[in-house]
Amino acid sequence: MSDYILYYSPDSANLIVRMALQEADVAYEARLVDRSRGEQRSSEFLRLNPQGLLPVLVHRRATTHSNNGSVADTVLFETAAICLYLIDRHPLLGPGINHDGRGDLYRWLFYISNTLHADLRIRFYAERYMGDRDAGHLRDMVSERILGHLQLLDRHIAAHNGIWMLDSGFSALDLYLGVCCRWLMLYPAGYPVAINQVSSNTHVWRLLTALEKRPAVARACNAEWIKAPFFINPSRAEPAEGSVLG
Repeated sequence: MSDYILYYSPDSANLIVRMALQEADVAYEARLVDRSRGEQRSSEFLRLNPQGLLPVLVHRRATTHSNNGSVADTVLFETAAICLYLIDRHPLLGPGINHDGRGDLYRWLFYISNTLHADLRIRFYAERYMGDRDAGHLRDMVSERILGHLQLLDRHIAAHNGIWMLDSGFSALDLYLGVCCRWLMLYPAGYPVAINQVSSNTHVWRLLTALEKRPAVARACNAEWIKAPFFINPSRAEPAEGSVLG
């Protein structure tokens, strides 16, 4: 039996988690949530995440018997929370992060989650915030904010002369940033940010280029119908008709 169950829809935030699981080289079961059929609003899924959002990761705990009974499975949602949980359990997702380095991990993980990713959601779903009349204006304004976030991240990477976000080296944090950049150049339909606006951040772009070469990243993308290049000239997931992914 696999240690984890990942609930997913192609090229949703679950892609970050799938990449992390592949990098950690752990067994997991992938369960497709068909959002076109509203499966994310089913009572079964809402018991896992009452928001009806992806990703959801279930950590299957070994059943043990004690005075208190069996150990329950751990159910996680929110991308940053799942990343941190996996980093704590699997050193390959944060090699070299010692106690003193946790501060860098925490601040940049939550910057990407609460600032960059949060603004991407506004950009993707501007109509939900402003209605059709003002959605374009909101999208333009938040796009400028997002490009500012990339410039800040670029300066951070440049400051320690590395390829990755942390001094200690590659971590799940880089996967999160990579997928956010990918989405920025693809979504929403008809309003992508131009590749050169991302590539002008030379250190971020070097990180994206390095991610392209990681076999675990390729396996995760292939499992969600995403073809290379994944980050530097991304294209949308294209499921083959009748395909069922696992």
